[in-house]
Amino acid sequence: AEWLEDHGEESCAGKDWALVCVTSEFDFYFVNLRAESSQFGATRHIVNNCYEEELFTEPPFERFVDIVEAYAKTNAAKVQMDDEDEEDIEYDDFRSFNPLYKES
Repeated sequence: AEWLEDHGEESCAGKDWALVCVTSEFDFYFVNLRAESSQFGATRHIVNNCYEEELFTEPPFERFVDIVEAYAKTNAAKVQMDDEDEEDIEYDDFRSFNPLYKES
């Protein structure tokens, strides 16, 4: 209730939103599931240790799926079958695949 009060009625803390993805212990992504909503399929990103929330993708949900697919393809290509430890691989940041966050 506090998060919703502090972040407004568009917040993913509302009843129309569901957790869809976690990319770190602090980064959580929510999707709007109410079909009647103008935000149906939109995703929002929260950073829980900074108390931040922002739009991640506009509807439709396929925009989020496209980002997940690009992230998975790029980072999967970095995994090698030789002796390199997976812990040593530097994966690209999930947000960097979203055109809203690309630097121009």
